[in-house]
Amino acid sequence: MTRLKKPTIVRSTADLARQLGLSRWTVSRALNGHHGVGAETAKAVREAMQASGFSPSSLAQGLRRGSTHHIGVCVPDLENFYLGPKLESFRRELGANGFRLMIGMSNNDVVEEARVLHDFRALRVAGIATFASRLSQRDWARLTQDGLPSLRIDPLVGAEARSLGVDRAYGMWESTRHLLQLGHRRIALLGIGESGRYSRARLRGAKKAVAEAKLDFERIIVSFPVDDSLVSDLERGRAAAETIVSLVPQVTAVMALNDRMATGLISGLRALRCAVPEDMSVIGYDNMPLLDYVAPSLTSVDPQVDELMARATRALILSIRGENSESGTPKRVRARLVVKGSTGPVRSQIGAERRMFRHDGRDP
Repeated sequence: MTRLKKPTIVRSTADLARQLGLSRWTVSRALNGHHGVGAETAKAVREAMQASGFSPSSLAQGLRRGSTHHIGVCVPDLENFYLGPKLESFRRELGANGFRLMIGMSNNDVVEEARVLHDFRALRVAGIATFASRLSQRDWARLTQDGLPSLRIDPLVGAEARSLGVDRAYGMWESTRHLLQLGHRRIALLGIGESGRYSRARLRGAKKAVAEAKLDFERIIVSFPVDDSLVSDLERGRAAAETIVSLVPQVTAVMALNDRMATGLISGLRALRCAVPEDMSVIGYDNMPLLDYVAPSLTSVDPQVDELMARATRALILSIRGENSESGTPKRVRARLVVKGSTGPVRSQIGAERRMFRHDGRDP
């Protein structure tokens, strides 16, 4: 069997074939594991490839086959929606099944999102997935009309059958019920309103919990917008502390848009000598592991990222294999409340009055 006689630069299967004295067709079939290539020949090809440091282009192989082992994933950016941990979990799940991620960013622009998905299709990816998609159901259907395996994960627009997401309403229902059971009767929502699909789902959960307690939603819940001119959610949370404490001192609990905003809020409350959870209970969203190491540890809603990504991987791979069956309804993974140190029973009226005096500069 012909061997490489000396170290040589190999840039393609054609170079490898020439060095081995084999046809390019034989080398290609050996690399792809096809039948009809002898065991000794296949072994020689692998050894020569290793000795030369050559690695065939999986993308080029995929273009010849009509499909690659890459999954095209489009995200709006890497800062919002807690996408870093989601992408890592998705990468890990897909990698265990022989697939690799190819990531494109839309910069929160629906036209750019469509362009990214078009580019993925041109690269013959095995499937596509989107996070926080802004495409309408009509545009999404047009882009996937040829049956390319696809999945929308937590779309911001629409929720058709080919989507999978987090049941935010359930997590908010648990959070609101938790605070009501602790005696809180004036709860602030920080950065959670009617402006987005995610926030509207969380509002539904809060309304359900208040209604089940036979209480008046308008009396229990008060919404506070955040200052969007500030750069980060940490700053927005910190800036909101004084407003919450000074304008509505009877508020005894806050549910924030996310953990970063909740952390900024706690920092602002501490600067105002408002103790958490003694004076104010705080709940975040995302259950970031880092916040187990701050004091107090943050009570937060866990979006169940690993379960969501495991289900997304299964759904996409089944679709790639042609084994997926449509249920006709969106699928949801329940977000769950994780109770830690930042929530506690509401203080007595005397304690509330003492806090009011402390913040307006008078002695109780």
